[in-house]
Amino acid sequence: AIPLHPEYGTSPNVYYVPPMSPLAFDANNELTDEMRIPDSILEGYFGKDVHRVMGILLAERDEKKKGNGSELMDLLISRKWQDRYAEFINHPV
Repeated sequence: AIPLHPEYGTSPNVYYVPPMSPLAFDANNELTDEMRIPDSILEGYFGKDVHRVMGILLAERDEKKKGNGSELMDLLISRKWQDRYAEFINHPV
């Protein structure tokens, strides 16, 4: 996780995991190798370190896709709402 807008020199107590967006489509509606959220947008929010962090996230996601273990992806993926909000006992909808 990295701070939001590090260029302001603040020391936040909240850190963010940059979003891994789906792949973009080209003019012919073919999938490209580019993410839908451009690198420049992510860098604007998170600073230059976002490229290193995204590399880690994408590598860990690829390991998980291959069927290998990834403690990082297991921490980031919650399959049930109860995993995130255990203190709530009623279904949200």
